[in-house]
Amino acid sequence: MSKRKRKNKEEHSLTDVFLSKNKDCIGFYQVTYGLLEAFSYIQWSDSLQVIGKYSEILQLNVLQIAAVLCLSSGLTLDPFGNMCAIMAINATVIAFASIAYGLRKVIILRNPSLQDDEKSREISQTKELVYRNLFFFLYVTYLSTCAKTASVLPLTCRKLCLDEKQELENEESCFKYLKADYSIRCHDLRYNNLFIVAYISSAYIIALPVATFIVLWNQRRRIRASEEAKTSDDSSSNTEMISGLRFLFENYKTRSWF
Repeated sequence: MSKRKRKNKEEHSLTDVFLSKNKDCIGFYQVTYGLLEAFSYIQWSDSLQVIGKYSEILQLNVLQIAAVLCLSSGLTLDPFGNMCAIMAINATVIAFASIAYGLRKVIILRNPSLQDDEKSREISQTKELVYRNLFFFLYVTYLSTCAKTASVLPLTCRKLCLDEKQELENEESCFKYLKADYSIRCHDLRYNNLFIVAYISSAYIIALPVATFIVLWNQRRRIRASEEAKTSDDSSSNTEMISGLRFLFENYKTRSWF
């Protein structure tokens, strides 16, 4: 359906519309689940608990859907393991998308039955398809990546002492432990070594929305410039990437860019 010829430039493919509608729905229930989990000590109504239960599926937490503990009782993951696993999944999807695009591009370039302009068009369509599916997957798993990264940050460490008197008299008898897993002591050698992965994950969490914002902001500037000049600007080198990110702004009118 995404390869249908459009009657005019304002007509968008069914795939773009479908993904943009799903983006809103998935985002809503992901935030709903995160809210119920953050305030789990509140006795929510039964109907809201049911919504939260099924909303957990939309987090795309593969390790909960197919728990490794079911394969072997010795395979258990702590918060650092969960964070590394979700980052590994994101990296695998990015690598798979790159390899798929590269193979498809080689096949198109080596096809003798296609003209140069047809090859360029096929490569552009392939790149747009890869961008669309890749960005959609990364944004669906984004909230889960944020939650797992936040669970290992030093801000979630909690100081525990043997008793209140020692907490006041002797700080050496008090230690900080990770709130998500009290078997992990904060700021020891193992924690400091694994915290490097948390830095990488934090950089990814910041880079993904910032890069997306910059690309879409630049595209908006080109559109405004072309409207003021009353010309059509099709010279953007990020046309495929803009099409791949269309699910983020498909539902908004031009005047509601913000």
